[in-house]
This record gives sequence, C-alpha cells and structure tokens, in this order.
Amino acid sequence: FISAQNSILFVNDNAINPDNTLIVLNALDQTPYGYDLFDAVVENRSPNYDKLASYYLVIWYTGTDGVARFFWNANDTDNTDLMFYLAEGGSLWVMGNDFLFDRYGSSYDFSAGEFVYDYLGIDNYFGQSYVDDGGLGVPQLDLVAGQTVSTLDPILWSFATLWYADACIPLANAQSIYNMGPDSYVLSGYSSAVLYNTPTHNTLSFFFDPALMDTDENRETLFTDVIDYFLLLNGTENQEIPAHFSVYPNPVVQGEAAWLQINKNEFIGENIRIYDASGRLMFSQEITNAKTTKIN
Repeated sequence: FISAQNSILFVNDNAINPDNTLIVLNALDQTPYGYDLFDAVVENRSPNYDKLASYYLVIWYTGTDGVARFFWNANDTDNTDLMFYLAEGGSLWVMGNDFLFDRYGSSYDFSAGEFVYDYLGIDNYFGQSYVDDGGLGVPQLDLVAGQTVSTLDPILWSFATLWYADACIPLANAQSIYNMGPDSYVLSGYSSAVLYNTPTHNTLSFFFDPALMDTDENRETLFTDVIDYFLLLNGTENQEIPAHFSVYPNPVVQGEAAWLQINKNEFIGENIRIYDASGRLMFSQEITNAKTTKIN
C-alpha cells in the first residue's frame, strides 16, 4: 500500500523533557503518515473514550517520565477510557522508559484481570537496565527472528548504553519484538518490546524511549515499519490513492516480474512498500517520478 493521511492519534504524556517529545514527533513527521496530537500534559488529562474511538491507532508517548502519567490517570489506576477503546477493537502503541515503573516500581508479577496482563500481554516486569544489571545499562536491543513488525536491527542509543529500559517476560501468546542484548549482556533475552494481538485488540509496547535512539534515520525507519504493520493489521488503506496506481499483471505469480504504474507527480518523494499476504515486505522504493516501475 501507499501512505496517506490516516486515523492516528499521538498522545504526549511526557512532562519532564519536552525536547524528547519534539524528537519523536519529528521522526513521526518524516514518515508518510498523518496524525492528530493530543497533549495530555497541556490538557492535564487523558483523552476520553470518545476521542480515542475516532482513531484506529493510538500512539501513547511517556518519554522518560515516570511520575503520575495520564496513562494511569495520574493516580496509578486503570485508565478505563483506554480499556474500553481496546476492548472494542482499538490498537495501541505505547512507548517510554518508565510507564511501568510509574505504577509498579522495580518489578511485578502480573495476573489475569490486570491491565498490563490483559491488554499489553506482559507476564512479568523483571526490572530495569542500569538498576538491575549492576550499573551497566543495556547496550542494544536485538530484533527477534521471525517477527514482521520491524526491520531495524539492532536498536542502538545516543549513549553507550541505555538506562532504565524495562526488562519484561511476555505471555506465551504474546510476541517479543526486541530483546535486550547483546548475548553477553547480563539481562540478555528479556524483552523490551512486546506485541500482543488478540481477537479484540492489538497492542505494541516499547519499554524504552525512542527519542534516545542513535539517529533520526533509524527512528524514522522504526516508526514507518511499525505504522506500516498496524495499517496491514487493520486493513486500512486510503480509498483515494489506488486510482493513481496500477499493478500488472494482477495477481502476480511468484518468481515473475510485475509493473507498477504511478500516475500522479504529487507522490514524488514518498516511499512505496509492497507486502505479501503474510505481511512480509517484498518491495520498497522511493518514488522519484511518475513512471512505470518494474518490480522484481
């Protein structure tokens, strides 16, 4: 599919380092996707259910802020508006170093009936880098083989190591996307990014702050990959764009070439990505002009 203006809500829930919010928003601006901004810090509240329900994907950013986040209603309780949104088929991508620490402290075993267990797919919050690794910090996050959410491997930092990233154990029916690494690191194998797809909701939890990644380019790659994935998951495509593109032959036989006709110059500079039915990326290229492009 080709990118378009899509129904995405970005919730800023980071009150202590606004520069980090700007870094994340800049990365989001560099992707092909549009979004609306809800500033929970300015509004002094969480978005309500009616607001959330207008969007197919909610990106909730807490940064490195671990005190009184509106993700937990600013009082360490379940956010019922967010729960209702997810229970009715919503999709959530939450990210930040300390949103678990904000409510639960350094470690916690979850059970059925708790938000983190039921909606984020986390069995155990083991601890944090730096705090529970002997003062080292996690050097990198390694992409887990077989996942289809991201292509960036590994995730590195603007520092030698990252402090206060969370080390978690997913439920058996959830999927780790990134594990702490490398293999020699004391908390290697614990997850810092968990995907939880259920019949009612889809969530992706980044237990680290992407603003602390090493480069803008890598942030853009990661953000584009993740939103691409949610678009595929939700079957969301802009209905106006396909008239400006044609692929032939259609369907394409595996092993044979196909041709993509781009009929509108307004898409120059955008990236086109083509996926197979299983969500694997088959083709990726920047549009440089309106032309017919061969796809191998």
